[in-house]
Amino acid sequence: MQKILLKALAWGMISWGILFAVVIVFTIIEGEDVLKTAFGSFFLGGVPLFFGILLLRRIRKKSKTTNELMLQQNILKLAKLNEGKVTESDAAMALNISLDDSRILLQKFTSKGYAEPSIDERGYVFYTFKEFTN
Repeated sequence: MQKILLKALAWGMISWGILFAVVIVFTIIEGEDVLKTAFGSFFLGGVPLFFGILLLRRIRKKSKTTNELMLQQNILKLAKLNEGKVTESDAAMALNISLDDSRILLQKFTSKGYAEPSIDERGYVFYTFKEFTN
């Protein structure tokens, strides 16, 4: 709920900023005193526009981090259920992501030393999480 409110606030600030940018353009076209109007419009429009964009970028970055964390936790749950062994296709199906994304995610575990890639007798790649093996 808080995320939705913050997004609404960010988009409201961006819209407000764009509105005042349009006011500046019309002021220039009509030949009015640009300095007075531009100064007011900068503070009433430029500042909210800047902070709205900044807020929206921060929300998106946090959302991406949260999503990655959830995927990692679900990979660990899958590894625990499968006695420490996870294939790329198992991860893709369980997490509803592409095979490429599951490969990248599992390789991150490998690069950090949490999992080891292996090849079974059929030639399939699987990742072993030693913590969850018997």
